[in-house]
Amino acid sequence: MGCIDNDTLIEGITDEESLFRPEPGGNCVNWVVGHVIATRDFMFEEFSGPVIMSDAERKKYQRGSDAIVQEDENIRSLTILRERLQNSNKYLWKMLDTIEYESSKLSEEQEKSLAGYSFHEAYHVGQTALLRRLLGKEGVIK
Repeated sequence: MGCIDNDTLIEGITDEESLFRPEPGGNCVNWVVGHVIATRDFMFEEFSGPVIMSDAERKKYQRGSDAIVQEDENIRSLTILRERLQNSNKYLWKMLDTIEYESSKLSEEQEKSLAGYSFHEAYHVGQTALLRRLLGKEGVIK
C-alpha cells in the first residue's frame, strides 16, 4: 500500500463539496486541508523553510477559527488549496530529507516538535478520510 495523504483523499471532491460541514459540528474538508497547510507553515518556519500561506489566510485555518464561509476573502477554493498542498508536500519531503536525524543534530525540542507535527498530520488524514465518506465518495484504501 502506498502513502495515503490529504492530497490523495481530496481527489474527486469539488470546491462546493469541500464546504460541507457535518452536523452537529465539525470542520469541512476545505478547513481541514487549509489547516494542514497553515500548520505546516509553522513547522517550515521552525525549521527555516518557506511558507505557503499569508498570515491572514493562516488565521482563517487555525484551530479555533470561525467556521468557513465561502464569501470570506481569505478562504481559498479546494482547487487552490490542493495546489498549495502539493507544493507543501514537496517542501515537506525536501525538509525531511535534509534534517539530520542523529540526536546530536536535533534538539530535544525539535524532536518533540516533529513528533507532534507527525501526529497532527495523521489525525487530519483520518479526519479527511471520514469526511470523504460522508460526502458519498469511495474510500481510497482498497
